[in-house]
Order: sequence, then C-alpha cells, then structure tokens
Amino acid sequence: MLLILLSLALPQCMLGAGVSTPDGNSNSIQQPGYGFYLPYEENPRHFHKQLLRDLTDINEPIFIKMRNYETTTPYRCHHAQKVGQLYDGSFLYNLNIRAPTRAGYQYLTFPNIAIPLRTGLHLYPNALWYRFTPAHSPALRKILTINRRLGCAVLVEQLRYGRRGCQLVQTSSTIDNQVPLECQRAYDENCKGSSVTLYDPSCKTSQAYFPQHGVKP
Repeated sequence: MLLILLSLALPQCMLGAGVSTPDGNSNSIQQPGYGFYLPYEENPRHFHKQLLRDLTDINEPIFIKMRNYETTTPYRCHHAQKVGQLYDGSFLYNLNIRAPTRAGYQYLTFPNIAIPLRTGLHLYPNALWYRFTPAHSPALRKILTINRRLGCAVLVEQLRYGRRGCQLVQTSSTIDNQVPLECQRAYDENCKGSSVTLYDPSCKTSQAYFPQHGVKP
C-alpha cells in the first residue's frame, strides 16, 4: 500500500519458501513425505493467482486500503506509482504517503527500486523485494492473491516472531468501491490480528500534490 533508491544484488529466485507449522488454517497444505506445511502463498493450487506480472503491469496508482501491522501509524494515503522498468528487470516505483503536520499535511514521495523474485516452487516471479521508506528495512513481499480485472491484490510478508503482515491494495480506479470478495476473503482468512484503514476519499485529491504529478510539496 508500496524508499530512497536502493540497488540490491539479489538472485532472481529464492532458495526456499517460508515454512509454517500447522495452525488449523485450511489454506495450508501438507507436503506429502516431508511433514511440513506450505502457507497459502506457496500453495501450488493458488499459483495462477500469484503472478507478479499482474501487479507490475498496472500503470495507475495502487493504494493500500488496509493492513494488519503498524496499525498506529499516523500516515495515510499510502500508494505506489510505477515509473518504469530498468535494464536488469527490476522496477522503479514512487511510493507516496501523506504525513500530518502542525500546518496540516505534508506529502512525501520515496523513489524505490523493487526487485522481482520467485520463491518456493513458483515457476514465475511472485514477489518483490523493496524498502517501503528510508526508515524501513528492505522486505520480501509475496503476492497472496491478485485479480487484475477487479483491481485488487493482497501482499504478505514475514514479520517478527513468526507473524504475517498483509496489505490489501486496490487500484486508483477501484479503490472507492467495495473490496472484491476474492481479495477480502484471502485477507480475512490469512491475515490475522487487527487492521488499520489507510485510505479515505481525500487521498485521491491529494495526488495532485505529489511530485510525479508535477507539483512538489
């Protein structure tokens, strides 16, 4: 929901997928003969809904509607705008936030390089490695599910103490609509804990103040 330019020398595939222990979640499957469980984002049944290209082919702004971590943040209107693709296959994005100030709001943009990766048994890239803001460490964010036609997706990352952090995102043209059932269900079933809503309708009017739209804050 989404960063000073960061060049990271990483392989184009990860050596293994994150492994979870049995938690009663029907969306996890047990790998026969190995005795461990694969999380939803590494379940081959869902691979067709976890293609990174369905996300990186989007050219309009992508807003974070809600997430289940850092729920006390004062920042709102988190959204990403693709700038282009670099020669090495990585992507350049502007990640944007609206920060409260004594005078009202300040609009901040963080250019960021996002590196496409594939994890586990995925044959095609299904994740991005990027830094959200300069205050954050780079993180691997996998696609839990995406429906480009409906303009929604859920991204998941590994947090401390085994927690799963999720972002439910929608495109600028769909963000004011109800979250499509497919994305809402994937979020509700796989992303536990309280959530914070980071979007409100004023965020779209705020876009005029961001540098990529020609006016610096």
